[in-house]
Amino acid sequence: MKKPVLLLLFLSPAIAELLSGSTPPLLWLNPVFLVFLFCAYSCGVILIREARVRWGLGWSTVFLGVAFGILIEGVMMKTFFNPGGEKMGLLLGYNFWGGVHLSWTIKLIFFHAVFSILLPLLAVDLLWPDFVRTPALNRSTGWLAGGGVLLIAIVGMLFSGSRGPDGQMIPFHPQPHFLAISVFAILGLIWCAHHFRQHTLENEKYALWSPARFGVISFIVHFVNVLGPDIMAGMKQPAVLTLMEQFALIGFVVWAVKYQLYHKNITSRHLTSMAAGSIAVFVMLTPFHELVPEINPEPSSGMIAVGLMAMVFTVLWHRRVLGEAGSLQKILL
Repeated sequence: MKKPVLLLLFLSPAIAELLSGSTPPLLWLNPVFLVFLFCAYSCGVILIREARVRWGLGWSTVFLGVAFGILIEGVMMKTFFNPGGEKMGLLLGYNFWGGVHLSWTIKLIFFHAVFSILLPLLAVDLLWPDFVRTPALNRSTGWLAGGGVLLIAIVGMLFSGSRGPDGQMIPFHPQPHFLAISVFAILGLIWCAHHFRQHTLENEKYALWSPARFGVISFIVHFVNVLGPDIMAGMKQPAVLTLMEQFALIGFVVWAVKYQLYHKNITSRHLTSMAAGSIAVFVMLTPFHELVPEINPEPSSGMIAVGLMAMVFTVLWHRRVLGEAGSLQKILL
């Protein structure tokens, strides 16, 4: 049981922070920062996995992934509401309505739901299918994980913000009702995950895509989510067009999840292709993070090496999963 748990604890921050370019590789040598990553991402993903196991969740785990995105960016880092968030790049001030960066909010919720939670869970599930419905935490470790998430969320809420000209962090505190709405949204999503736990999506209404198409479409979906809003902002397109593009993308993803991901005849090959296509977006971007400062202002030495390691890991994982050929019935309920 140790191997799947350790891999899950590593994958969530490694994909969401390191491979995505959000955190410079050298910062991973800072033990304080590693504690932050562990409390936020590792504790978060293991808690969501535990809820999935103990509540018997299937597709409704998606609600918990969305809730995690709101927790990280809406409550802890508060980037949804910060008018001076330096990491937003071209999206800073773009589609900023009513005190909320709408395009950034949609993009980051989608990103965290997939890359911080759902993709790491899928990667571990496919490697160890017999572990899918086995609890990983007892009462004590569950409270510790929950306390870690709560502690780092409070610390972030109090002290995170924007860096001043001298590099010092200047805390940003949004209007209280923004935080209240974020917290109520998280609680509502947790309720939805539990409420729809016995609702199934398995069907065969439409013909199932080939595994190759799964991979290509996954790549396109995440490319559009990650870069689409920035491209639209850089071209100075009307903000409403960007929102329309984002909502159209979400609508397509909902359709694809219902009629393709939960197709009666889906196989491990489809899922591994989907995961590889998703990861390929960030692998492709790693050289740009390191070589083009205009894309990523953070010091990003080592990103090419990170991309190469991610590519090798993905290939090895793909081969191992197809060799295992575990039961999808345990993974997709």
